[in-house]
Amino acid sequence: MDFTKLLEKFNIADHINVNDFGLDKVADLAKDSLDSIMKINEAASARAEQLFKMSSDIINETVEGTINQVKSLADTKNPEDFINSQVTYATELGKKAVENSQKYVDFMVEAQSEIGGLVQDTIAKK
Repeated sequence: MDFTKLLEKFNIADHINVNDFGLDKVADLAKDSLDSIMKINEAASARAEQLFKMSSDIINETVEGTINQVKSLADTKNPEDFINSQVTYATELGKKAVENSQKYVDFMVEAQSEIGGLVQDTIAKK
């Protein structure tokens, strides 16, 4: 967009000196800001996709484990074996939940670092 023509169209150019505003500099800053926003958006979008995949994998793994446990229990005839199997499964499930929670925390720390770095770079340019 040619700001000079826009100013002339509204008779603003007669009252101000366009060169005082450094419109080229303003346009360059706007372009730099847009580039920075695009980089941040791309990083956030990629992280969201990774988070969705991680969540889907965890859900699939949990569902498969539960189905396998139910099949195993269906074949169990002894009540003591049934209880032991459930205790073992619950213990493993608890450990897996802790591992998955740690994966989420690590992932979020990495994402914060990456996106935070991009934001800091953007601020530093100003």
